[in-house]
Amino acid sequence: MDSPQLVASPFKSYVVAEPEQQQKSKLFTRNSGGLSDGFEVNTKEAARDIHNICIYHKHDVYAKLCLTSDPESTFSTKIINGGGRDPVFNENLRLKARTIDSSLKIEIVMMSRVRNYLEDQLLGFALVPLFEVILKNGKARE
Repeated sequence: MDSPQLVASPFKSYVVAEPEQQQKSKLFTRNSGGLSDGFEVNTKEAARDIHNICIYHKHDVYAKLCLTSDPESTFSTKIINGGGRDPVFNENLRLKARTIDSSLKIEIVMMSRVRNYLEDQLLGFALVPLFEVILKNGKARE
């Protein structure tokens, strides 16, 4: 039996940081180990090569996103009915990050149509470190 494949690929998802206050000189300013005003993370999600666990038709999927520094603030995309193997959620979500030491956690979930018998099923997840996306060669990306 083949081993499970990665469901949400960081190569298909991307994160772009934008400053909260429109500063042209710096992307963010550090203050005592964190970010003084924080910054926004814009993300568009996609998944590829999802193994279909639904036996009757293509599964209905959605993505749940959160930052590892703030797991209580979770955002969900709209449900893609019949999303199949390669759903594209085509949404732009904004998450507020206070530190670049956290990661963006993306979970791909199959929605249950029979909630009395079965909960939503986690199909897979990916972690995207913010520091690798925001910093390029040790400098902030503009």
